[in-house]
Amino acid sequence: MTKKAVVYARQSNVQDGNLGRQVRECKLYAREQGLEVVQVLEDKGTGQSKLFERVAGRQLFELILSGSIDVVIAHEISRFTRDRDGAEDLKMVRSQITGAGLELHFTKEGVIDSSWDSDKVLVTASLDSHEFVRTVRSNTLGGKYNLLDQGIPVWTGQTAYGYDKHYRDLNGHKRQSYLEINPVTSLVVKDIFEQYAKGVKSSAIAKALNSAGTPAPNGSKWGSRAIENILNRELYKGTYNWGKYENVKTKSGKTSRRKRNDEDKGLTWFEFELPELRIVTSKLWNECKVIRDRNKALNRRVVQTYLLTGRVTCSCGAPYNGSANKRKNKDGSIRYDRYYRCKGKCGNNAIEAEEIERMVWEQVCKFILQDQSALYNAIEASYTIDPETKVKLETEIERLNSAISDKGKE
Repeated sequence: MTKKAVVYARQSNVQDGNLGRQVRECKLYAREQGLEVVQVLEDKGTGQSKLFERVAGRQLFELILSGSIDVVIAHEISRFTRDRDGAEDLKMVRSQITGAGLELHFTKEGVIDSSWDSDKVLVTASLDSHEFVRTVRSNTLGGKYNLLDQGIPVWTGQTAYGYDKHYRDLNGHKRQSYLEINPVTSLVVKDIFEQYAKGVKSSAIAKALNSAGTPAPNGSKWGSRAIENILNRELYKGTYNWGKYENVKTKSGKTSRRKRNDEDKGLTWFEFELPELRIVTSKLWNECKVIRDRNKALNRRVVQTYLLTGRVTCSCGAPYNGSANKRKNKDGSIRYDRYYRCKGKCGNNAIEAEEIERMVWEQVCKFILQDQSALYNAIEASYTIDPETKVKLETEIERLNSAISDKGKE
């Protein structure tokens, strides 16, 4: 049965705007822990006051006594008390919660058990400079989330080509950035989409722009990658996504970019429809996306199978390995011509895979169908070898039989 949780959040003043951030992180924490948030309580006031003196604080105590919840979640310790002098108050809050059989969770510390020391935790938190740095970063991100919650786009990083970034005062936030369409570079963006939709390659578009002396976004020359980046940006059709992708570390320690889940929308991923920033129509943008997806599929590496790799030997004594040559048909489709090439340096010509495989399969089928006793003798002889090699041979024989059967059906 899913445990029911209540979220408690508090901000010191109306302007700091971090209530949304606290609630968001508490909800994310609840989802990770498999908890169901049934109510959110919000206080606005200083942390110097006692919890039971606050409006939402009193509501929290009422819920605790009612027995309708199982878990209390807060963003951090300071939401209950701000300084070390409040340690006794914090102990009282914890005893009230745990005494009623409920669990107390903080998004940073997790669930609070009996070994938790209020004094030690408060002192450590106040002296930990790294924690202070993380808090500053978290508050900065919280300010962005506060704007996003109000439906105000946040423009971070390099300004997209085709737009100009300006600043203005907005709801008390000084130097709030916003974008406007650049009348010159936006025409370049539109031309790129139109040319690509007509079938012009990215490299050809880049070459034409360089020949015309059109500066690239980074001030240097245009290339296929720059064209692809423009074609991939949804902002040009008036759709802006903030936080759609996140950076995650792989097992090798490298950082990889990954798309967030749809359930993160409204929490860490925000999507805006901004028709005032539309440079191309949705229809044109989607047409180009279809072409890009098709080209990506055509250029995707095709895994080829070479059954005779290492099993066929050249006259020089070196083994033959499989390889493929990528070719383009007259209709624009891609094909792969399969060959076996000598691994040595004798210079012998490559052999077409279909030809040599056909010859080998004919001999294998002839050997098995005409002289099955030889196959059975080979199996019988395998019983005199070690078990590991025996298993490998039986697996290989089973694979060959299956392949012969499939070949016979063609």
